[in-house]
Amino acid sequence: MVGVNLSAIGEPLREANRRIDAYLTRFSGATVCGSDPERQALSELECTLKSAGIVIGAFHNGASRANDPEVLRYRNNLVRLHAVLGRMQSDALVLKSALLKRRSHLDLTKQWYCTSLACSPSEDGEPPRIVPRMRARRRPARH
Repeated sequence: MVGVNLSAIGEPLREANRRIDAYLTRFSGATVCGSDPERQALSELECTLKSAGIVIGAFHNGASRANDPEVLRYRNNLVRLHAVLGRMQSDALVLKSALLKRRSHLDLTKQWYCTSLACSPSEDGEPPRIVPRMRARRRPARH
């Protein structure tokens, strides 16, 4: 391929591989919790992959580096990353389901509390007062 500096391509791939390895080492076996460090690391990884994609695109049609160890390592890292991200997505869906169940439970508890409060005798001996039932505010669904 004419006009492409092969050593200039290798360095960004080495950096991308280093960052992917670091991400996989840190989060490969971890349970998804949605923490700030987790989101930040994923965001940084996204930027790294975009940069590496631009580099890969520069020599996409050239077969001169198809068997380069750094390119092969990058491909292997992408396969590993794909598997880890798939597992993380599944974990996130399970966590979301558990949080929705918990929210539903809390909403029911709140309704019970408001109902029991409305039927409780007042401290001054007056008969129970009827308090309008509080309506739970619905939040728009997040996608």
